[in-house]
Amino acid sequence: MHYMQVSPEVLSLKILNLQSGAECLETGVIRRVKCDEGKPSCQRCLSGPSRKCDGYVTATESIPENDSQGGLLLVRLPEYPDISDDELRAFQFFHEHTLTQLPGFHSCEFWDVIVRQIAREDVAVRHALVALAALHENFAAKGDSSSKRRTPESEHFALKQYNLAIHRHLQQIAGATLDNSDTKTLELERYLVSSLIFICIEIIRGHFASCMSLLKRTFGIFADLTKDIPKGQRPPSGLFEIFERQLNRLEAQSIVLIGYDAWDGQDAISSGSQATVTARRQPVLPALPEAFSSATEARDCFESYMHAFTLATARQGAAAVVNPSDIDLAMSQNKSPSVYLNGFGRWSKALDATMQNAQINDSNASFPNEKEREKERCASLVLHMHRLMVSTSVDLLSIQQHPTDADVQMSWDKYTGVFEQVVKIGESILSPTGSRGPSSVVADPSHSTPPPKAKERPYFTLDIGVVAPLYDIARRCRDPGVRRRAIALLYAYPRQEGMYDGVLAARVAERVVQIEETGLEHLASATDVPDWARISDVHPVFDFERKRALLCYQWRGAHGTVRRPVQEVMDWD
Repeated sequence: MHYMQVSPEVLSLKILNLQSGAECLETGVIRRVKCDEGKPSCQRCLSGPSRKCDGYVTATESIPENDSQGGLLLVRLPEYPDISDDELRAFQFFHEHTLTQLPGFHSCEFWDVIVRQIAREDVAVRHALVALAALHENFAAKGDSSSKRRTPESEHFALKQYNLAIHRHLQQIAGATLDNSDTKTLELERYLVSSLIFICIEIIRGHFASCMSLLKRTFGIFADLTKDIPKGQRPPSGLFEIFERQLNRLEAQSIVLIGYDAWDGQDAISSGSQATVTARRQPVLPALPEAFSSATEARDCFESYMHAFTLATARQGAAAVVNPSDIDLAMSQNKSPSVYLNGFGRWSKALDATMQNAQINDSNASFPNEKEREKERCASLVLHMHRLMVSTSVDLLSIQQHPTDADVQMSWDKYTGVFEQVVKIGESILSPTGSRGPSSVVADPSHSTPPPKAKERPYFTLDIGVVAPLYDIARRCRDPGVRRRAIALLYAYPRQEGMYDGVLAARVAERVVQIEETGLEHLASATDVPDWARISDVHPVFDFERKRALLCYQWRGAHGTVRRPVQEVMDWD
């Protein structure tokens, strides 16, 4: 199978005065390096053989133009007269907004360096980035009546760019000639970048069925193409490893949304045998240090263990477990993931050491400015949220005598303090000015439904974040105030975290609260919700094509003796 070759229509792209750093004006298919912004030339560029730095375009070489359609200031580049205002605007939006959101609270050279430089060399990637940025701007304008950008014309422009990217992508595939390993590696890099951007586009459009189909095909192609490339010949940028981690994260989220059986069988024939979970080899678990060098390393290790745990339980015929707080479900089915639980214990200790070191070395040279230190702090707090949620499940398992006791929902009440701590952490991350945020609006338990009014514009990231732990709190914490604060955060700060839609999660959580609290009066604490009213094994299976979800759960009712399966359909606009 052949993939992309270098397009003869190379169009170098340059956006000026980026907050994320300058970029040297170098072109051609060469090893990508991150500019060190040295003046008058980048020393990293000059350090390699046959490399040169062409210096920097200064502000005096550009002609600023006011943008009549929004708040961006267009910078006309005389070197590239063929770039339209709309394309230029999209690139500026990508650098000023999309680029800061996609990696979450982590620095990621994949988006900041690799993707930008490939876009300069490859016109298909350029069109794809323009489409993603334009769609992201429309996505961010949702619910903003003052925005002038969310128009049919802007949507048409984005889709036109998307179609151009796909068309160019297919042309390159058809004409590719991979005559040596270096060319194959280069073309694979470009294929992977295009595929991930296409996946982002489908997510931000809300076309999750198409996104999952594309994701599954990409898994198969990635496995087929990388199996013959020795590790020593892989790109020094670490692109393959970054890409694989991203695929694994999206796969885990997909299984949560549609179920393991649907995911593993989806497009299995057309995707190739390597695409199915059961056909792929068991991932190698990373070694866990005493302390991590960064929150990014801690996240990568955490996700590696959770993804391996997912595949292991799936292969054993159990229900796939990917939500960290659902570890107890696998144990209740007599599975014994002790290697993963032990790994979690070691990971948790390493995270503690990392966070303590960060407090001691608050002025760490690795994070030279306040903005980077704040990102690292938030990234660590997100991991702490996930750690606390996993810890509740692990602790609950350790004190239960029989696996079937995992369905005793009253046991979760002992963790109300932990749940409230997680919500406070979420509030401090999303509302840095204080932990009050939207929680004051719904502190009164008599409000059965928090007001679905957003405080912030929608946020789009591919990183793990706050949606999953806040949703888990809303379904497991029966304290009426705490669970409403969690739901209120999901509404007030609408976030798309990979496949996870925070607002959609809030709607499901609202329904769970409604089921459990209907007919109950004078709710002041978790103990006021009796065991018979509580539901367990809550699992929504989403049908994105028809915009509905099948909500599955176990419920006993006031006159029942055991919890029995219940299914109901939820529709959304």
